[in-house]
Amino acid sequence: MLRSCRKADKTQLCADGTRGEDTCQGDSGDPLMIKRRNEKEFVFEILGIVSFGMKGYAKKNEPEIYTRVTGYHK
Repeated sequence: MLRSCRKADKTQLCADGTRGEDTCQGDSGDPLMIKRRNEKEFVFEILGIVSFGMKGYAKKNEPEIYTRVTGYHK
């Protein structure tokens, strides 16, 4: 779930898992994806890339920081 947090700047976004799942050490570089429906089918779109967590390992209700990729889309 996308959310706001104080540590993110305009090149970043915050998100946390809705099912208690989140990123952890070693996940840097992995994609944050969303499933959307276009005219014909469901497609996955990359919204961000894992950058860092607020406290090291994933914790419930603690957001993770992702590099926002929308500025890099053509």
